[in-house]
Amino acid sequence: VDGTTWNGINNDNGGTFTNSSTGTIWLGNDSGDIGINGIDNYNSDFNNLGGMIYLDNIDQHGIVNRNGATFVNSSSAELNIGTQSGAIGVTGITNNNVGNVSTFYNSGTILIAQASTIGIHNKNNFYNQGKGEVIIGSNTGTGAGINNTSGTWFNEDCSIVRLENGFINEGTVDNDALFYFNSTATHTNTGTFINDGIVSYTSDNTVPNVSNNGIIIEPVALECGYVTSDALQIGSSNTFTVLDEWFSNEALTEKVGDYDQAGNTFSADSQIMNTDTLYFTATNGICTFALTIETTAKTPATLAAGLRTWTGAINSNWNLACNWSPANVPTTEDEVIIPNVVTGPVLFTNESAFCKELTIEDNAILIIEAESTFSAEPHE
Repeated sequence: VDGTTWNGINNDNGGTFTNSSTGTIWLGNDSGDIGINGIDNYNSDFNNLGGMIYLDNIDQHGIVNRNGATFVNSSSAELNIGTQSGAIGVTGITNNNVGNVSTFYNSGTILIAQASTIGIHNKNNFYNQGKGEVIIGSNTGTGAGINNTSGTWFNEDCSIVRLENGFINEGTVDNDALFYFNSTATHTNTGTFINDGIVSYTSDNTVPNVSNNGIIIEPVALECGYVTSDALQIGSSNTFTVLDEWFSNEALTEKVGDYDQAGNTFSADSQIMNTDTLYFTATNGICTFALTIETTAKTPATLAAGLRTWTGAINSNWNLACNWSPANVPTTEDEVIIPNVVTGPVLFTNESAFCKELTIEDNAILIIEAESTFSAEPHE
């Protein structure tokens, strides 16, 4: 359907429109625009039962579901809005509360791009359920990728929302599955957002005032590029178990460290000094989600001269700040104590170390390898 001055499909006043599993619908994809909405479902039932629907070059809304209407995008079905040949003038999907309650059900896939104002504008009930996936691109919505104005958004079962734009919630969000925010846009929440599943962010721009009963993932800084406590935000009634090994690749074959859920700590096998994406999974016994976390190395601030005590908390490297308490590598102005601990200090070949005074306690050991330089005054 192309070049219309009205809606591409108008399903009106008690109608039923069904696109079967073998059906493919193209609206506005060829030689002309759709004059108003791609699909206008008014007080009717629209069922995409495993079929494919493509909407492009729509003057106003890709899909309007309103006044008591029900829209079903079933498992294996796809809605592709603005993903092919042209933009959507206003919103990708509007689930409207004009008149009676309208409901949108998705257990298939929804892909939205190039919607000028809002990716999905929900004012009633939106159910993302089963293994449904909603993906909204970064080039969608000067207003927001999702604007949940006065409705309720249910993210249920093993469903996923992947959002690469802003998020506005003035209604209610109930997340039992995965909400993934890959965006530096500002998010606002003046409504209710309850997380019983997993909420994941790739930047520090997070949704405020989320009631967290599950897991929230935010970027973390690794002390000296090795360890972090409070690696994840875990709610008191969390039902997900996080994989105890984290990896540097999506295939989970290149291990970089260990996660301890009981202590909520991550320890890298070797130093991570750059900004890196780590990969892992989490499962509640029914759903398993592939997850990521962004990490950076945190270098301790330089402290005034004083006492430095060896701990060996990370490894045996003398020149790693996090092996000392407080966390600073000793300088020529610092007094140093090396107690008898499990991991003693080593000054590796071709490295240098300094301190003002050195005390090695009973049974403690300092190893100085060949061609290294060590300068200290013995403690009197």
